[in-house]
Amino acid sequence: MNLRPAIVSDDDEAQGQRSEFFAEALQPKSKSGVRQLYNSRHLEIFRILAWNKNFTQTALTARISQSAVSNIIQSLEKETGCRLVERNSRNVTLTPSGEQFLHHVERILKEMVSAGFVLERLRTWGQVQLRAAAPASLCEKVMPQCLQQVRRQYPVCSITLLSADRDDALEHLLDGRIELTLTTGSEPDERFECYPLFYDELGFVMPPDHAWASALPMHPGDITAEPMIAAPRDSHTRNLVLHHLRPDQIEPNVLIESNSVPAIRDMIQRGMGVGILPKWCIALELARGELVFQTLGKRPLRRKWSAISLRAKRLSLPQTMLVAEVRRLCLETLPGVLPTDHPVSNNGG
Repeated sequence: MNLRPAIVSDDDEAQGQRSEFFAEALQPKSKSGVRQLYNSRHLEIFRILAWNKNFTQTALTARISQSAVSNIIQSLEKETGCRLVERNSRNVTLTPSGEQFLHHVERILKEMVSAGFVLERLRTWGQVQLRAAAPASLCEKVMPQCLQQVRRQYPVCSITLLSADRDDALEHLLDGRIELTLTTGSEPDERFECYPLFYDELGFVMPPDHAWASALPMHPGDITAEPMIAAPRDSHTRNLVLHHLRPDQIEPNVLIESNSVPAIRDMIQRGMGVGILPKWCIALELARGELVFQTLGKRPLRRKWSAISLRAKRLSLPQTMLVAEVRRLCLETLPGVLPTDHPVSNNGG
C-alpha cells in the first residue's frame, strides 16, 4: 500500500490559490490595514511549519505542495505586516513576531476545535446548556431538586452548577463561564439583568444556653462586646450587616470570618461565638432546639435574593424554568423566606 501523502497538482493548486485570493480580498480590514479575519487553513499550515521547522516536511504533513506552503506563509506575513519566519537551506526558525503570532494561533485553533465539538453535540442531540452558579448554601438546600425538575422537562439539557459567592459568580458571567447566577442583592450595573427571587432574614444565632437565647432585648453595648462569627469582610452579606447595624451605632466584634455556613454553624455550637446567619440555613438545628435565632438588632434584616444574567443574553427555556423552580421551592420550604412583593422594612438589596 502506498502511504505517501497525496500532492496537489499544479492546476488544482493554482485554482485553489485563486479561490483563496478572492476570498481573502473580501475580508474586512481594520484601520491599521491588518485583516480582521484569517484563513483557518493558513493558520494551521503556519502551526505545522512551526512544529516541523521544515517546508518539505510541512508540505508532506499538510498534503499540499511545498510552493503552496511558501505562498501561504508569505500571505500571512503580508496580512500581519511582520516577518514570521527565518528561512535557510535546512530549516525554518520563527522570528520574535512569529513566536507571538504562534501563541495566538494556538489559542484560535483550540477554540475552533472546541466550538466544533459543541456544535456537533448540538447538531446530534439537539442539546441546550444550563450553566449556573449559586452559593454553597443554596446548592446544598434547593439546587439538586430544582435541577431535577429542569432535567425532567429537558432531558438532553447539559447542566453545569458552580458553587460561587456573588463577586466570583458575576465575574463568571462576564467571562462567559456561566449564563445565570442565583445570589444575594440586585444587579450591580446596566450590564446585568435581575430576576427577583425572594427575601430571607439574617439574624444572630447562638446555643440555647447563651445569655441572648432569652427573648429579652439586647443592649447595643453587649452586641459590640460579644465575639462574632460572620461572613468575610467586603462580602455582600457582611456589608449588609454593617449597614443595618450602623444607625444604632453597633459595630459587630467579628473575630472569626468564614464563607462556609456549615463551619459557622459548627463553631457556634462549640461556643466559639455568636454567628450571623440566615434563618433557613439552620432550620434543622432550630427544630431540634440546638440553636436559637434572634433578630439582628432592633429590627429584622431582610436580604434580597435574585437571579442575575447578562442583559445582552436572553434566558433560555431551561434557565427560565430554573429561576421559577428556585423561587417556588424556596418560598414553599425555607423558613423565614418571603416573596419579593411582600412589604419589608429592610430589603438588603
